[in-house]
Amino acid sequence: MLQTGATHLRTSLVLFGRPSLWFEGSEIDLGPNKQRGILAVLALGQGQHISASTVIDRVWGTEPPTRARELLYNYVARLRSRLASVPGVGIKSSNGYSMTLEDESVDVFRFRRIVADARLVSGSQQQVHLLREGLALWRDEPLAGLQGAWFSAMRASLETQRTIAIVERFELELQLGMHRVIVDELSALHAQSPGSEPLACLLMRAFTRCDLQTEALRVFRDTHRTLSELYGVEPGKRLCDLHHAVLSGAAI
Repeated sequence: MLQTGATHLRTSLVLFGRPSLWFEGSEIDLGPNKQRGILAVLALGQGQHISASTVIDRVWGTEPPTRARELLYNYVARLRSRLASVPGVGIKSSNGYSMTLEDESVDVFRFRRIVADARLVSGSQQQVHLLREGLALWRDEPLAGLQGAWFSAMRASLETQRTIAIVERFELELQLGMHRVIVDELSALHAQSPGSEPLACLLMRAFTRCDLQTEALRVFRDTHRTLSELYGVEPGKRLCDLHHAVLSGAAI
C-alpha cells in the first residue's frame, strides 16, 4: 500500500526515502539504483531540459564508465517503458532530457509548497498545522541508496530545508505555550543531532518552561561537548546567552 501522506494522490513520486513511483496505490518498478537516480535527476529538474552530459555527471560522478552515454540511453528507454502505464508522466528527449510530472505529485515539491504556504498564513495554529503536514512527508533519508557528490549535496540541501521548517514549527509551538507537549519530541530530535544549536536552544527553553532547569543545563553541556569534540568549536552566542539565562533564573 502507498505510504501515509500520499494516499490522496493518484500519482506520487517519493524522493524522501528510496526513490519510488506510485500509481493508484501500487508501486511502479523503477529498476536498479542508477535508473532510479536518472529519474530523480530529471524529476528534480521540474520539467527543465537537462543535457545528457549533465545527467551522466550527476548520476555517475567524475569518473563515469566508458559506455556511460549508451547506458544512459538504455536506462531512459527502460524508464519510458515502465512509465507508459502512468498517465501524465513521461520523459522527453531532444539533445537532452526533461520529465513530465506535476510538481504536486513529487513529495519534495509538495513539502516546499506547504512550508511556503505556512509562512504566508496568519495565525500560529494554522502555521503549525501546515508545517506539521509538510514535515510528515519525510519518511526516510532523501534519495536513499543513490551515491555520488550531486546526490549528497542535494540530500544536504533538503535536510537543511527540513531543519529550518522543524525549528520554525517548534518556535511557534513554544509561542503557543505547548512546551509540555513538544519536549519529548524535541529531546528525541536533539539526541539524533546533538550538535544542532537551534534544536539545543529550543529544547533548553522547553525544559526551562517545564521547570526542568537541570535538564536544560544538561542539554547545554552535551551540546558544548559535541561541538568541541566533533567540530572543534565553541557554542554560539545565542546558546551561551540561554545558558546564562537558565543559570540566573531568567525567564526564557
